[in-house]
Amino acid sequence: GANILSNILFVIPLHMNFKLGHVGLALATSCSAMLNVYLLFRGLVKQGIYQVQPGFYRQVTMFCVAACLMGGMLFFGQTLFGVREDFTAFDRVWRLLLLCIAGVSVYFAVLFAGGVRVRHFKQSA
Repeated sequence: GANILSNILFVIPLHMNFKLGHVGLALATSCSAMLNVYLLFRGLVKQGIYQVQPGFYRQVTMFCVAACLMGGMLFFGQTLFGVREDFTAFDRVWRLLLLCIAGVSVYFAVLFAGGVRVRHFKQSA
């Protein structure tokens, strides 16, 4: 239900106004997925199946900040250094590869700067 509603809210206006229906589809799918994650998390906590550990909300915040900064870098990097139709196939591939590497670098640099380390991902038994 939520996916259909978000499709209507995002796909149609973005397609009609900006010819960006495909962006609306990705946005609608992402919003529906986030709603499902929230509902699952809330239900598991409410039933006592999952207990929030200390530092959980800080870590989630760091991941969100890193994702937003990575997205911003990719957006502005694409406008400055992006792939255009008049480029050769080789130019498009290496520019896209550089943007992907830059995005991953920004994401993990922000996490590292925020104090997230590999040990935080390891689960203790």
